Amino acid sequence: MKNKPPFNNSQNIQTDKTNNNGQIGQAGRDLYQTQTNYIIRFFKLLSEQALKGSIVGVIIGLSVMFISPNIIYPIIKDYTVSAKWAEFICAIFVGLYCRLFCSNHMSRKWHKNFLAALAFVVTWFVLPSTRQIFLPTFEASFDRNTSDTISYPISYAIICVLAGGVIEIIAGMTHKKQNS
Repeated sequence: MKNKPPFNNSQNIQTDKTNNNGQIGQAGRDLYQTQTNYIIRFFKLLSEQALKGSIVGVIIGLSVMFISPNIIYPIIKDYTVSAKWAEFICAIFVGLYCRLFCSNHMSRKWHKNFLAALAFVVTWFVLPSTRQIFLPTFEASFDRNTSDTISYPISYAIICVLAGGVIEIIAGMTHKKQNS
């Protein structure tokens, strides 16, 4: 009795061309387009005023570069500590910007103060993470001072645009709730 396996392990396997590879590639492109569409939709939700927040963010980011070495460093004599104090002061600036931005969109004083305080706290804790996204890219191309000069304004611009967007969305939701 010869027990022969139903198939030979060294058998050549032939592959037919299928559309699976094309479908997988198309699914990846669709996923990318979907993500891009969500980003585009988010920016379409924002008003021109919220998008102008990026300009305010750039100005705040550049003020870090002015405040740290020119005002705080002569007092403290440590660049790292002076940069942290400058970031703290600029987080206050972001909170003030959000408070001013809220005054155009909200009527309740405690909403304005809460969102301004939230913007301050989020800026204080999120700024290092946001900078770490851009900093390695710029450090590879530029020296440390130039990469700081570029990364701070970009980070603050992103934070200010997102804060303006959140404020507008919250204001829109409260307005809808009041009308219902």
